[in-house]
Amino acid sequence: MKKIFPILAVLGSAAALIAYKMKKEEEKQIIDLDQGLLYDDEPEDNEDAAEEAPISDPQHCCEEVNEAFEEAHESLDEFEDVQSTSDDEAKEETQEEYDEMFTHLTRAEMALLKEDTDARMEALEQKGDVHDHERPVQHVVKFQDEESMNQFKSVVINRGYVITRGSEEFELIVLHITPMDKVKLMSNVYYLADVATAYQGVYKGWQSKAVY
Repeated sequence: MKKIFPILAVLGSAAALIAYKMKKEEEKQIIDLDQGLLYDDEPEDNEDAAEEAPISDPQHCCEEVNEAFEEAHESLDEFEDVQSTSDDEAKEETQEEYDEMFTHLTRAEMALLKEDTDARMEALEQKGDVHDHERPVQHVVKFQDEESMNQFKSVVINRGYVITRGSEEFELIVLHITPMDKVKLMSNVYYLADVATAYQGVYKGWQSKAVY
Protein backbone atom coordinates (compact mmCIF):
# COMPACT_ATOMS: atom_id res chain seq x y z
CA MET A 1 0.00 0.00 0.00
CA LYS A 2 2.94 2.34 0.58
CA LYS A 3 3.60 2.41 -3.18
CA ILE A 4 0.28 4.07 -3.98
CA PHE A 5 0.82 7.24 -1.92
CA PRO A 6 3.53 8.75 -4.22
CA ILE A 7 1.31 7.88 -7.19
CA LEU A 8 -1.65 9.72 -5.70
CA ALA A 9 0.61 12.66 -4.90
CA VAL A 10 1.67 12.84 -8.57
CA LEU A 11 -1.95 12.76 -9.71
CA GLY A 12 -2.91 15.46 -7.23
CA SER A 13 -0.02 17.71 -8.24
CA ALA A 14 -0.77 17.22 -11.92
CA ALA A 15 -4.43 18.10 -11.44
CA ALA A 16 -3.49 21.21 -9.45
CA LEU A 17 -1.04 22.29 -12.16
CA ILE A 18 -3.69 21.90 -14.88
CA ALA A 19 -6.16 23.98 -12.89
CA TYR A 20 -3.55 26.67 -12.27
CA LYS A 21 -2.52 26.95 -15.91
CA MET A 22 -6.12 26.95 -17.12
CA LYS A 23 -6.93 29.70 -14.63
CA LYS A 24 -3.98 31.81 -15.86
CA GLU A 25 -4.97 31.36 -19.50
CA GLU A 26 -8.54 32.34 -18.67
CA GLU A 27 -7.40 35.46 -16.80
CA LYS A 28 -5.22 36.44 -19.78
CA GLN A 29 -8.14 36.10 -22.19
CA ILE A 30 -10.38 38.17 -19.93
CA ILE A 31 -7.76 40.95 -19.73
CA ASP A 32 -7.38 40.97 -23.53
CA LEU A 33 -11.15 41.12 -23.94
CA ASP A 34 -11.46 44.00 -21.47
CA GLN A 35 -8.79 45.97 -23.30
CA GLY A 36 -10.55 45.45 -26.60
CA LEU A 37 -13.83 46.68 -25.17
CA LEU A 38 -12.14 49.67 -23.51
CA TYR A 39 -10.66 51.05 -26.73
CA ASP A 40 -13.54 49.83 -28.90
CA ASP A 41 -11.00 48.64 -31.46
CA GLU A 42 -10.81 45.49 -33.47
CA PRO A 43 -8.30 43.10 -31.95
CA GLU A 44 -5.03 42.95 -33.81
CA ASP A 45 -4.22 39.83 -35.71
CA ASN A 46 -2.00 37.54 -33.73
CA GLU A 47 0.22 35.30 -35.75
CA ASP A 48 0.43 32.87 -32.88
CA ALA A 49 -3.35 32.72 -32.36
CA ALA A 50 -3.80 29.83 -34.75
CA GLU A 51 -1.23 27.86 -32.85
CA GLU A 52 -2.77 28.54 -29.43
CA ALA A 53 -5.20 25.96 -28.13
CA PRO A 54 -8.39 27.05 -26.27
CA ILE A 55 -8.22 27.05 -22.47
CA SER A 56 -10.61 24.11 -22.39
CA ASP A 57 -7.94 21.97 -24.05
CA PRO A 58 -5.26 21.17 -21.42
CA GLN A 59 -3.83 18.50 -23.76
CA HIS A 60 -2.12 21.24 -25.80
CA CYS A 61 -1.12 23.80 -23.19
CA CYS A 62 -0.06 21.35 -20.46
CA GLU A 63 1.89 18.62 -22.19
CA GLU A 64 4.25 18.10 -19.26
CA VAL A 65 1.27 17.61 -16.93
CA ASN A 66 -0.23 14.98 -19.21
CA GLU A 67 3.09 13.16 -19.23
CA ALA A 68 2.96 13.08 -15.43
CA PHE A 69 -0.56 11.62 -15.60
CA GLU A 70 0.61 8.92 -18.02
CA GLU A 71 3.50 7.96 -15.75
CA ALA A 72 1.20 7.85 -12.73
CA HIS A 73 -1.33 5.65 -14.54
CA GLU A 74 1.43 3.28 -15.61
CA SER A 75 2.51 3.00 -11.97
CA LEU A 76 -1.08 2.35 -10.91
CA ASP A 77 -1.37 -0.44 -13.51
CA GLU A 78 1.80 -2.04 -12.12
CA PHE A 79 0.40 -1.74 -8.60
CA GLU A 80 -2.85 -3.46 -9.64
CA ASP A 81 -0.87 -6.30 -11.24
CA VAL A 82 0.72 -7.22 -7.90
CA GLN A 83 -2.26 -6.34 -5.70
CA SER A 84 -3.73 -9.85 -5.69
CA THR A 85 -0.44 -11.32 -4.49
CA SER A 86 -0.07 -8.61 -1.85
CA ASP A 87 -3.61 -9.26 -0.65
CA ASP A 88 -2.86 -12.97 -0.21
CA GLU A 89 0.23 -12.15 1.82
CA ALA A 90 -1.73 -9.67 3.94
CA LYS A 91 -4.44 -12.25 4.59
CA GLU A 92 -1.86 -14.78 5.74
CA GLU A 93 -0.24 -12.23 8.05
CA THR A 94 -3.67 -11.32 9.46
CA GLN A 95 -4.50 -15.00 10.02
CA GLU A 96 -1.23 -15.51 11.89
CA GLU A 97 -2.04 -12.52 14.09
CA TYR A 98 -5.50 -13.97 14.78
CA ASP A 99 -3.91 -17.31 15.68
CA GLU A 100 -1.86 -15.54 18.35
CA MET A 101 -4.74 -13.40 19.63
CA PHE A 102 -7.53 -16.00 19.71
CA THR A 103 -5.75 -19.04 21.08
CA HIS A 104 -8.93 -20.98 21.93
CA LEU A 105 -10.15 -21.08 18.32
CA THR A 106 -8.85 -23.33 15.57
CA ARG A 107 -8.41 -22.09 12.00
CA ALA A 108 -11.30 -24.32 10.96
CA GLU A 109 -13.56 -22.68 13.56
CA MET A 110 -12.44 -19.22 12.40
CA ALA A 111 -13.20 -20.18 8.80
CA LEU A 112 -16.74 -21.25 9.75
CA LEU A 113 -17.30 -18.01 11.67
CA LYS A 114 -16.09 -15.98 8.69
CA GLU A 115 -18.30 -17.94 6.29
CA ASP A 116 -21.32 -17.35 8.53
CA THR A 117 -20.55 -13.62 8.78
CA ASP A 118 -20.16 -13.32 5.01
CA ALA A 119 -23.57 -14.93 4.49
CA ARG A 120 -25.26 -12.65 7.04
CA MET A 121 -23.67 -9.51 5.59
CA GLU A 122 -24.72 -10.55 2.07
CA ALA A 123 -28.30 -11.12 3.27
CA LEU A 124 -28.34 -7.61 4.78
CA GLU A 125 -26.94 -6.14 1.57
CA GLN A 126 -29.68 -7.80 -0.47
CA LYS A 127 -32.20 -6.02 1.76
CA GLY A 128 -30.62 -2.68 0.88
CA ASP A 129 -28.58 -2.29 4.06
CA VAL A 130 -26.15 0.64 4.10
CA HIS A 131 -23.10 -1.02 5.65
CA ASP A 132 -21.46 2.29 6.63
CA HIS A 133 -24.30 3.16 9.03
CA GLU A 134 -23.86 2.16 12.68
CA ARG A 135 -26.38 -0.16 14.26
CA PRO A 136 -26.73 -2.50 17.27
CA VAL A 137 -25.34 -5.99 16.72
CA GLN A 138 -26.39 -8.85 18.98
CA HIS A 139 -24.18 -11.89 19.60
CA VAL A 140 -25.58 -15.00 21.27
CA VAL A 141 -23.46 -17.20 23.56
CA LYS A 142 -24.51 -20.26 25.56
CA PHE A 143 -22.86 -21.85 28.63
CA GLN A 144 -23.07 -25.09 30.56
CA ASP A 145 -23.50 -23.53 33.98
CA GLU A 146 -23.98 -20.22 35.72
CA GLU A 147 -20.41 -19.97 37.01
CA SER A 148 -18.92 -20.14 33.53
CA MET A 149 -21.53 -17.70 32.26
CA ASN A 150 -20.70 -15.16 34.98
CA GLN A 151 -16.96 -15.48 34.36
CA PHE A 152 -17.50 -14.73 30.69
CA LYS A 153 -19.80 -11.85 31.56
CA SER A 154 -17.26 -10.15 33.84
CA VAL A 155 -14.53 -10.35 31.17
CA VAL A 156 -16.52 -8.90 28.25
CA ILE A 157 -18.21 -6.20 30.33
CA ASN A 158 -14.74 -4.86 31.13
CA ARG A 159 -14.18 -4.60 27.37
CA GLY A 160 -17.22 -2.31 26.99
CA TYR A 161 -19.87 -4.77 25.79
CA VAL A 162 -23.45 -4.64 27.07
CA ILE A 163 -24.87 -7.93 28.38
CA THR A 164 -28.49 -9.09 28.69
CA ARG A 165 -30.07 -12.46 29.43
CA GLY A 166 -30.96 -14.70 26.51
CA SER A 167 -34.15 -16.68 25.95
CA GLU A 168 -32.62 -19.92 27.27
CA GLU A 169 -30.96 -20.88 30.53
CA PHE A 170 -27.28 -19.85 30.76
CA GLU A 171 -27.62 -17.92 27.51
CA LEU A 172 -26.42 -14.33 27.07
CA ILE A 173 -26.95 -11.61 24.47
CA VAL A 174 -23.82 -9.50 23.92
CA LEU A 175 -24.58 -6.11 22.41
CA HIS A 176 -22.36 -3.47 20.78
CA ILE A 177 -22.78 -0.68 18.23
CA THR A 178 -20.86 -0.86 14.96
CA PRO A 179 -21.13 -0.28 11.22
CA MET A 180 -21.07 -3.37 8.99
CA ASP A 181 -17.33 -3.12 8.61
CA LYS A 182 -16.11 -6.64 7.95
CA VAL A 183 -12.76 -6.28 9.72
CA LYS A 184 -14.26 -4.72 12.85
CA LEU A 185 -17.16 -7.17 12.88
CA MET A 186 -14.94 -10.22 12.51
CA SER A 187 -12.68 -8.97 15.29
CA ASN A 188 -15.71 -8.84 17.60
CA VAL A 189 -16.93 -12.26 16.45
CA TYR A 190 -13.54 -13.89 16.99
CA TYR A 191 -13.05 -12.22 20.35
CA LEU A 192 -16.44 -13.21 21.77
CA ALA A 193 -16.19 -16.76 20.39
CA ASP A 194 -12.68 -17.11 21.82
CA VAL A 195 -13.65 -15.94 25.31
CA ALA A 196 -16.80 -18.08 25.26
CA THR A 197 -14.74 -21.16 24.36
CA ALA A 198 -12.28 -20.35 27.14
CA TYR A 199 -15.17 -20.68 29.64
CA GLN A 200 -16.66 -23.84 28.09
CA GLY A 201 -19.26 -21.81 26.24
CA VAL A 202 -20.53 -21.86 22.66
CA TYR A 203 -20.74 -18.88 20.34
CA LYS A 204 -24.04 -19.21 18.44
CA GLY A 205 -23.78 -16.32 15.98
CA TRP A 206 -24.88 -12.71 15.58
CA GLN A 207 -27.79 -10.79 14.13
CA SER A 208 -28.65 -7.24 13.13
CA LYS A 209 -31.47 -5.47 11.33
CA ALA A 210 -30.89 -3.75 7.99
CA VAL A 211 -30.22 -0.02 8.27
CA TYR A 212 -31.04 2.37 5.41
